Amino acid sequence: MAGDDEEAVMPDLFEEDAPAPLADREWSRVTLPNDIYVEIEARLLAVWASAHYVTRWLCEHPLAVRTKTVCELGCGAGLPSLACARLGAASVLGTDYDESAIAALERAAAWNGIDKYVSTRTLDWFAALEPDHNLPTFDLLIAADCIYYARAAPALACSRPRGAPRGP
Repeated sequence: MAGDDEEAVMPDLFEEDAPAPLADREWSRVTLPNDIYVEIEARLLAVWASAHYVTRWLCEHPLAVRTKTVCELGCGAGLPSLACARLGAASVLGTDYDESAIAALERAAAWNGIDKYVSTRTLDWFAALEPDHNLPTFDLLIAADCIYYARAAPALACSRPRGAPRGP
């Protein structure tokens, strides 16, 4: 039935046939508030709207990020993660279920010269439902446009680090 919580077969926006060297890729600058910018691969510029909103908020509130440890759930192209690294986060962990998305964030961090601050991890939210699942504790946990199916909500909620405070 239309509108049900069914997964549609969607193309992988991040997948590529043969990885090209960083210098051979087409990069596009994303200008953010307060004269901050990052470059991401041009083919990945279709960053979801809420990722832009979260990133803008972070740039307008840099003290929320500066010197903090940050984890982004469902990072996709990783715009908020990249911005956090630019804003002076002590470390940023970008997580996603899609290994191609993880590779895209790793490339972008390297291209932007912030790869020493950005690490990645494949994260399956449904594995987070298992009792032995745990993420390290972070000062700031962010997520933008990362849930598409209602049945994934409980798994997303369990993906936060154990013992982390619940947000409002």
